[in-house]
Amino acid sequence: MMNRKMDLEIYRQVMRRLQMSISTSPVPTETSEAITDFLFIGKEEKELSVYDLVIVCGNEQTDETCAELIKLMDHVKSDAVIVFSGRNGCVNPGTVPEGERMHHYFVEHRSGYTQTLIVENKAGNTLENFSNSLPLIERIKPLSSFGRILVVCKAFLARRAKMCALSCGYPAEDRMDFFGTVSGKRIEPDGWFKDPDTVKRVMEEVERIGKYFVKGDLSL
Repeated sequence: MMNRKMDLEIYRQVMRRLQMSISTSPVPTETSEAITDFLFIGKEEKELSVYDLVIVCGNEQTDETCAELIKLMDHVKSDAVIVFSGRNGCVNPGTVPEGERMHHYFVEHRSGYTQTLIVENKAGNTLENFSNSLPLIERIKPLSSFGRILVVCKAFLARRAKMCALSCGYPAEDRMDFFGTVSGKRIEPDGWFKDPDTVKRVMEEVERIGKYFVKGDLSL
């Protein structure tokens, strides 16, 4: 435990120095390109397959996230399972959990759907999106029985989502794809490095991944 604490403090010091050294740029630099390649691992719609299981990770832009999901429904099998996961967030807490808000939006705006819908309303972070959803999914059938799996999440959180999925036993290396949304602050792979606010948020995500990995919450 002591070694983990020491490693975490060293990592924090390194990240603070790195973040202070990052400035905005109108064009990508070698460093920003490496960070983009690391974090933004989501596929474009034209690259997507057809999916038996979809997991939608909650965030403060629940309506926008589900609007993006609805655009992707040609890639979702008619008998697929869709999980909406998330409790009240810290940015937009509301009174209704994110999972329930996303479910409501989907039902209201996607007429004639035939997929099985699951609401998970207790996950407070990305790791819990996957850990809490797993037993609900396996009430229907074992995870190993699903073909391809799609995860819908914020674009710059896709790497952490994959690492969380791996740590929870999902087949993230061979049967999972990630689709990133860019609502809210518009943190996009081709422009995050141009604005101080989005640079800060992206660098905080890099730091968060390192911190959670050192704690043992994430898998490589």
